[in-house]
Amino acid sequence: MSAGNLQLREGDFPYGAPPSGSVEGLLDHLLVFLECKNDYALSVELGVSHALISRLRHGNGKIGAAFILKAHDRTGLSVNTVRELAGLPLVGAK
Repeated sequence: MSAGNLQLREGDFPYGAPPSGSVEGLLDHLLVFLECKNDYALSVELGVSHALISRLRHGNGKIGAAFILKAHDRTGLSVNTVRELAGLPLVGAK
């Protein structure tokens, strides 16, 4: 998977590389990219509730447009890169 300017290696992740194309993978990439110690720190960094991160992490929620835009704004990654990391269809893809 190409992830734009996101250049992370398996060794960058404390528990091995996250599953690609999944919400958990996106959260793990954001943790490393934003240098957050845990999901709570990630929620603060993105300006979302910790409960949202927890729901997403455990598969009990969906990533919405607001979350994608917050991740884009905070990281500088393109919206399509954020969507790709989460395993969502790309904008403008046919």
